[in-house]
Amino acid sequence: MARSIKKGLDYFPLDVNDDRKWKLLRAKYGIKGIGVFVELLRIIYSEGYYYPWDEESQLIFAHDTGITIDFLTEIVDFLTEKGFFQEEKRHKMGILTSHGIQIRYLKACECRSKIIIEDKFRLFELDELPEGLQKKVNIITPFNKEENIDFQEENGHFQEENTSAGEENSRFLPENDIKKSKVKKSKVNNINVTLPQISDLKPFIAFYKKSLKQRGNIEYPEEFETWWKSYPRQEDKKAAFLQWLINLEIGVDFIELQNAAENYKDHVLQAKTEIKYIKHPKTFLGSSEPWREYIKARASPEKKTGWEDLPDYLDGTKTGFDFSEDKW
Repeated sequence: MARSIKKGLDYFPLDVNDDRKWKLLRAKYGIKGIGVFVELLRIIYSEGYYYPWDEESQLIFAHDTGITIDFLTEIVDFLTEKGFFQEEKRHKMGILTSHGIQIRYLKACECRSKIIIEDKFRLFELDELPEGLQKKVNIITPFNKEENIDFQEENGHFQEENTSAGEENSRFLPENDIKKSKVKKSKVNNINVTLPQISDLKPFIAFYKKSLKQRGNIEYPEEFETWWKSYPRQEDKKAAFLQWLINLEIGVDFIELQNAAENYKDHVLQAKTEIKYIKHPKTFLGSSEPWREYIKARASPEKKTGWEDLPDYLDGTKTGFDFSEDKW
């Protein structure tokens, strides 16, 4: 009998290192503050890798632990300020999570055959994980999430209900795992789907959403190809394209992405950055949005002539002495 996939943990790891953040928490709120944080971790891990933090959740937590809402809010604010919880995810998405929580959750799930992560809540990059664990992580995005699909496990293997036998699930596959095959030209309803020629991006995104699910080559749009050629490190093209599309769907102007790529390339060339230190394309376009730092070109540092650090007695502007050659 198939059973629904389990998201939460039966137990969770707790770092024994007594670092500065833990000391500050204990110094300010005593053992009660530590207790509140550990209980929050327990609830988060029992649900998975994040926990919705709305008004009802706060009321229930305060009631169950016997503390006031004001005290709870004060502690959670402190925990967020010190980095125990990620600030943007809490205030903009109404959840409690962090990079550390997610990494520990993934490592605790290492024995599972599949781990499902929602991309909008994700705070890690796949290349942070061991290779074996990377293959088990299934990142759900707006482009591969299907409604009414229940992932279930039977005999150690997950299957999708309501899908035909042998049909591939919608997991995104790296380019080096894809078999070569012919695909249709990049047209939707006989309309060329290049960005300057359409006012509505929905057909454009829908076409490539379908293409990304298939095992085969993708005929990338001209705009992405231009972006790809501009970027200084060309690895995992398909993953970068997925992140590029995600940015378009949430309203990012593709011209901003193009400018960011070109400016970042100029930056690494000027800095003579080694290739291993250049961000992967998918990371550059990913959820932490490092590309935003490079929308506008950065000013090049001014070269010093060597005359800026003259001592006062040689500085003609301070001594009144003219050091021009015709005065010597």
